[in-house]
Amino acid sequence: MGKKDMVKMEAMKAIFIAGSMENKISEKIARDIFDRLAKFASYGFNKSHSLAYSVIAYQTAYLKAHYTAEFLAANMTHEMGTTDYIVQLIDEAKKFDIKTLPPDVNSSIATFTATNDGIRFGLAGVKGVGAKCVDAMTAERTKNGAFTSLFDFTSRLDTRTVNKKATEALVQAGAFDSIRPEGLPLTKYRSDLFANIEKALSYGSLSAKASEDGQDSLFGGAGQPVTVKEPPITPAEVQWDERELLSREKAMLGFYVSGHPLERYRIDVMSFSSHRTSELADLKQGDNVFVIGVIVGITRKLDRNGKAFAIVSLEDFSGKIDCVFWSDQYAKSQPLLFDEQPIAIQGKIKKGGIDDTPSIIVSDAIDIGVVRRNQAKGVVMKITENGSIEKQMSELSKICTQHKGNRMAYVVVENPSSLMPPRRYKLPEKYWVSGDEGFIADFESRFGKNRVLFAR
Repeated sequence: MGKKDMVKMEAMKAIFIAGSMENKISEKIARDIFDRLAKFASYGFNKSHSLAYSVIAYQTAYLKAHYTAEFLAANMTHEMGTTDYIVQLIDEAKKFDIKTLPPDVNSSIATFTATNDGIRFGLAGVKGVGAKCVDAMTAERTKNGAFTSLFDFTSRLDTRTVNKKATEALVQAGAFDSIRPEGLPLTKYRSDLFANIEKALSYGSLSAKASEDGQDSLFGGAGQPVTVKEPPITPAEVQWDERELLSREKAMLGFYVSGHPLERYRIDVMSFSSHRTSELADLKQGDNVFVIGVIVGITRKLDRNGKAFAIVSLEDFSGKIDCVFWSDQYAKSQPLLFDEQPIAIQGKIKKGGIDDTPSIIVSDAIDIGVVRRNQAKGVVMKITENGSIEKQMSELSKICTQHKGNRMAYVVVENPSSLMPPRRYKLPEKYWVSGDEGFIADFESRFGKNRVLFAR
């Protein structure tokens, strides 16, 4: 019963009833007792346990409602070793307009922390950065102030503790982003820093030696360390693009923080996906699904007939799922299958293993651009009634006219202060729109992010 193995439970039912009847308990009562036990085993507990859970549920709901960032930060710290759950928490934070920020050499501690700007990633969650390294960084900046550059960082810390591996991890994770020169693109900044790590570590060692020599020198004087001029940053020979930056960040943190390869397709995910990956465990064997995500891993194998197939790990904003491409489908889909590639998957749910872990048996893989082109028959625009609705509709009509197209246009008017449901209108054909990136950008600049959906 504890394992919920229905086949074994049915076999044990006959034994239970027979044993009960031997002990002069009627078959009817025996059946009733067993059925009650089986029902309780599906999920049940006593009333005192239920009451205790209700108190905890109230307390956590209160904390989430009134101390949202702190609540989510504490949960992230608790789940620091569970990547899939952290991804869900990051997505949950976005729903409250709370950003998850990269680790920072000047403000992060070991754990996740709530700040005025968002939830700051904990240094202990960066791969290759150990506890001694974290302690050294926090102690130094507490004693002598914030780090001002990569070279300042290496000159003030023992490079045997904060070594090359740790420094590389911190750069790739974005831990130096807060001291980026204004106006410098993030991709150039991180790639340049990474290219200068060897130089920075050499500078740190040289500074430490000069400081020691100066203190021991007759001319340096006791307590008067010699300083070494900080060298300039040498531009990297190969500059990272955004995909490279995010890929390296994910390798160090376990997930994307600064951005997401799927972010530019968020509207497509919200509009066309039948389910989020975090919802797939609730489906039944054989259920049809249509999921949009980004490929984060590919394992290629041979089947018993020697034909190639692949297991592709697909990630969306809530988690990830394994997708099985059997040989025929794999041969057909190969041009779309490479790391960091956004893609749409159609298939059926397959459950297996002790925990009934879901996967998708793929029947079709579709380029994400094709999905929008073929399935987006209309555009739904959400606006919040704020002040003069006439003025808002006038601005909306201008945007629609500037981006005229052949997709039907719908407007949903929400009023947070009203108990009435949102009002939905279909606009005349002269206000139909293109639904392209230019239209989305103009609409969002006026009415806010994530306020556009595509209608099939």
